[in-house]
Amino acid sequence: MNVVGPIKPSSSLIAGIPEEESSSKNAAFKQIQLYDEAPQVEMSLDQFEVYALKRLKVLRKLERVMNSRTANSIDGKNALKKTISEELETPELDQISHFILRAAYSLDEEKRRWFLTHETALFRFRLEQADQKVLTKSCKMFQLTPLHPKEAQEKMQLLKMLLPHDNNTRSSNQTFYKVPFTQALDLVAKRQCIVERGFAYIPASKVVSILAGKFRMLLSASLAHLAQNGILGGSNSSEAERLHPLLQNINSCLLETEPISEELGSFQASMVTPGNVPKLVQHMPLCMRTMQTGLQKDKKLRYHGRLQYGLFLKGAGLSLEDALVFFQRSFSNMTAEQWQKEYSYSIRHTYGKEGQKKSKSAYNCSGIINSQPPSHPGDHHGCPYKEYDSDKLSKLLQSLKIGSTPGDRQAIVNLQKSKHYNLACLEHFKVMHPNQEALKDISVDNIGNHPNAWFRASLAYKEYETGGAGAENNEKEGALVAGSPKAVADVAMSSA
Repeated sequence: MNVVGPIKPSSSLIAGIPEEESSSKNAAFKQIQLYDEAPQVEMSLDQFEVYALKRLKVLRKLERVMNSRTANSIDGKNALKKTISEELETPELDQISHFILRAAYSLDEEKRRWFLTHETALFRFRLEQADQKVLTKSCKMFQLTPLHPKEAQEKMQLLKMLLPHDNNTRSSNQTFYKVPFTQALDLVAKRQCIVERGFAYIPASKVVSILAGKFRMLLSASLAHLAQNGILGGSNSSEAERLHPLLQNINSCLLETEPISEELGSFQASMVTPGNVPKLVQHMPLCMRTMQTGLQKDKKLRYHGRLQYGLFLKGAGLSLEDALVFFQRSFSNMTAEQWQKEYSYSIRHTYGKEGQKKSKSAYNCSGIINSQPPSHPGDHHGCPYKEYDSDKLSKLLQSLKIGSTPGDRQAIVNLQKSKHYNLACLEHFKVMHPNQEALKDISVDNIGNHPNAWFRASLAYKEYETGGAGAENNEKEGALVAGSPKAVADVAMSSA
């Protein structure tokens, strides 16, 4: 991509914190931004995408923590703080990435709701982690003024009820806020404020809820305006046309699942059979290609590998009957009785035929990257871009003949070194499918975010190139891959 220009410093709306202080170790929690002024910046499309994925990584991490049992634990909060500090390390990056995702997620009602919920949760989490100085200045940003001392003194007996018993004697030193009770409905429901004559009286310790509510209201109005008027407000149609596909692609990063086999094209569905799976390895992303290689070498996959690879093949169109045939053939070092006793049940379970009879969906890249890492020499699951060091990854790419030049492979490795695992996977696809941008019928949505999207787009590319004769050609070319896994396996297993 052509570089439009360097990123210019933008006016970051920090809660009155000096610039030198905001760049300290905990800068991510000393900056409270309202995002009420879009930054004026010039940046390359690559930077645009990197910034978007950085913030998306934070919001997804926040979502996982919110939905887990560790939401209120010290470990959960520390993990989230670490991700925020690593990904949104400067006020400029924080502000730019917010506006990129705001534009992207304004295009769809469901995504707007998701973005609004998790951006508000991020804002609230930062306030909860901030010190009193930042919290006080945040109140000023929202024009939230403390209760007048005279009124506070008059209502002191009532306000004491909001403080812990051991603080009642020091109530005269406490700060309280007065707001219309409609702005504090969650505190009213929890009986954490005093309501009198239409106003809610709130101690400073509970003001975070009010600030988060005001932030949500402002962001909701902005998203509604974007949805109605477009990302550029109709002022520059050519610029909007250029950015719209990119924003749509970022938007698709949120998708958690891929089409099931019934929704795949007839060419693709017919390709995924027990005999063809090894031959389709060239159309698989690196994570699945590594597991197929490990399966051929070890004649088995351990639990996490069976789950990750089995669900991928299910999403690719492999039926339950074919999945049982494929894995039983692949696990060739055991008897039929051992296979039936130890492994067939788990495969039927993933297809919803055992246990609670709930069919499982294939893992997306976020789930794979953040899953339990390999810990045993026989483990082949996980994301190679995350689990491999750069030297091992480079050797693997070379052994697979990925890229026509060393520069192609180095571009993938450079993204992996920067921990941009999704972008490294996307770059792998671009290297292997050099004309994909010119083929309008090939959807690249979600590549780098879901293994089945990678697989589906690669098969579509093959079909387009061969005019529908891809099945025959794929069998001939794939036989070479399926018949000689040793060189690839040696690299993939070298550090196991």
